[in-house]
Amino acid sequence: MDPSSIKYYDQNASRLVPEYHSAEVSGIHTLLGKWLPKGGDVLEIGCGAGRDAAYMASMGCKVVATDASESMVSYSHGYFQKLGISDGIALHQAAFPLPPSHNLLSDRFDAVVSMAVLMHIPNSELFEFAIQVRTILKFKGIFVCSFCNSREPTDDDTRLFVSRETSEVQLFFERIGFHLLFSGSNEDGLGRDIKWHTLIFESEGNLAIRPVDQIEAIILRWADLVHDFSSKSIPTTTILTQLLVSPAVKRDVNVAKSVFSHLDSLNCVWSNRNLSKRRYDVDQIILIPSGSRMSLAELFLVSLLQQVIGNFKPSMRFLKQLRLFRFIEALRGGEVLLFRLESNSFPPF
Repeated sequence: MDPSSIKYYDQNASRLVPEYHSAEVSGIHTLLGKWLPKGGDVLEIGCGAGRDAAYMASMGCKVVATDASESMVSYSHGYFQKLGISDGIALHQAAFPLPPSHNLLSDRFDAVVSMAVLMHIPNSELFEFAIQVRTILKFKGIFVCSFCNSREPTDDDTRLFVSRETSEVQLFFERIGFHLLFSGSNEDGLGRDIKWHTLIFESEGNLAIRPVDQIEAIILRWADLVHDFSSKSIPTTTILTQLLVSPAVKRDVNVAKSVFSHLDSLNCVWSNRNLSKRRYDVDQIILIPSGSRMSLAELFLVSLLQQVIGNFKPSMRFLKQLRLFRFIEALRGGEVLLFRLESNSFPPF
């Protein structure tokens, strides 16, 4: 979470807490009552004044409430004590995305609720935030997020407000294993000129290895390699920000697919499975040297070069001059089984 936003909440908690408790929230509480499992284990990311955590506890949910602001956690604790429910809600100061060693990442929840948090998550942390939400949710778990997309920082309000369209957020979470259950908008509960958007997802879990998961692993591996090559001077998050761009809402793959439609014999370059009689989509055409056999990491390298250079058709001689390509070749030589599994792990099309 953005540090300037955490600092703002710490410094202004005494003013913000009464405002949050006075807000009109019957609409969002109705949604929580409809979609959250009664008596389920619920994690709240960004509990703020403790208002929604207290409501979920009144539903019989076992609530773990977190907030990045120490002041907000303190106010929530006092609020829970006043209501006599402090023993029923576990309260933690924690800023998402969490460090890899954090204890919460080993827990599993029936639902994760995140109100007015997503716009405070920088683009460089959004991917890790989403993956952590997916990790801690049980299969078919519910993820509720509410956010605005039309606010800007001011001299008096230095919080980060990242503007993201609902369609962009929906597609982003769907790409990493979520299914949309509900999408809606509502006016601001404090009467401000702000529109709030609520998306409710269901986790599809990790029951099978999906192509998007494998691509995710390659991207993360690539970021780690660049981080190592730079003597750790370039943060992994900086590299991921460059690699992960906002997805287009609509993607037309028919033009790319038409290039291959006339071929009687068409094999997947990764698995060597025949595609002629299988259903398949073409997301991007990657020009590679004929007769070559490349790993996923090598194809990813070629794909990036084509995006930078344009109509780029590399020769093996050119590729072998690249330090990263030589590193990948050395890695493949030392990890033959790993690269073989990488090629064979793709499910049938």
